[in-house]
Amino acid sequence: MAKNTVTSAQTEHKNGVFVFAGIFLAVATLAFMFVLYNSFTRTKRAYDETLSSIESISDINDRLLTINRNLLMIIANISSHPEDYYTDMERGFVAIDKDINDYLNNGDHSEMELARFNQARLFIDQYHNQITSIGMHMLGSVVDTGNAAGNLLELRNSYIQEVHPVQITASEMVGATIDIAEIETQDKVRRVEIAFYTAEVVLFVVAIVGEVAIILAARITKRNREALARQAAEIEEATAKFKHTKEKANEMAYLNILTGMKNRYALDNDLSGRLETDQFNIAVFDMDNFRSINDMYGYDFGDEYLAMLGERLKEEYGNDAEIYNITGNEFCFVFNKEVSDIQATRIAERVIQTLAEWYTVLNLNVQLTASGSTCHYLPGDCISVAALLVKLDNVLRDAKRNGGNMVLQVVGI
Repeated sequence: MAKNTVTSAQTEHKNGVFVFAGIFLAVATLAFMFVLYNSFTRTKRAYDETLSSIESISDINDRLLTINRNLLMIIANISSHPEDYYTDMERGFVAIDKDINDYLNNGDHSEMELARFNQARLFIDQYHNQITSIGMHMLGSVVDTGNAAGNLLELRNSYIQEVHPVQITASEMVGATIDIAEIETQDKVRRVEIAFYTAEVVLFVVAIVGEVAIILAARITKRNREALARQAAEIEEATAKFKHTKEKANEMAYLNILTGMKNRYALDNDLSGRLETDQFNIAVFDMDNFRSINDMYGYDFGDEYLAMLGERLKEEYGNDAEIYNITGNEFCFVFNKEVSDIQATRIAERVIQTLAEWYTVLNLNVQLTASGSTCHYLPGDCISVAALLVKLDNVLRDAKRNGGNMVLQVVGI
């Protein structure tokens, strides 16, 4: 009887251990599942908020790029309806305000990220105020035919000196906000990874007692990892989009939209550092009486004509010089170092002949002469690229006054 009593007590004790172990395994498994699910839910929410924030910031930079492109179209005097571009710019700023509110209302942001974003907002507001303050002046620059060239020159100078630097700084501040968000997101990822790896170790120890629990936990962990990987890929894609947008913005600032050639700002950027140390040959060319083409056939025809001329110049002389389309129908050649003074003069004469050939534009044959000026530049001759272009343009106008269809040399620079 006593033996049976002991055996019964031992059996009850073993059963109690198994019950305790089963309860422990069940509680531990449920606890770890809750921890993993809670970590995954919070991490997914943080990733979704971070992704949405990055998309909002990327949209802001895209809209800044579009606004800058519209401003350049007005400055280049390409469109006959500049007011449409100005209206689109104002709509862009309204959309930027909405993106800013979406960003601020979406999730928690660190003090550093908000500080950098607020800096970006200040530059965006300054950019908006500058465009608004010169808005009517922009339209007047195009409508006022009496002093259109002077107004546009003043507008271009204002854009270079005041507006464009603010726009670039605003884009850089937006980019810095993205960078901070990425760093903080990566830190969150590291903390989550540590939490996951710690949970896996504990689950492995618990799995020695109950294999079923570890299989379930492993499946949950795997699903969570895959979800995190997808979120990380989406953030990486959004970041790549922003970087691509930034590169396009910088590229557009230095290109003539019509001909695809480098523009006046690119020429200034390329030559400014060479004025004190280098000597080189430079020439400018301008079509004679080009306005007659626009007056007779319209601006679309004139644009097509200029694009055709640009392609011809790049094709025939691209190996001899860096070619810029610095104004509507004015081209600038900065000859390579291997090109001698005599060769530069001969090439300039050939360019005049090339520009004066007959071209078929929109099924119509058209032919205009061209004038040019050349200069052998020596170190220290001019204090700025603008001063050098003024000397070249003065001689160019002399050529036009003498009947055009010729190249004159700048003497006594």
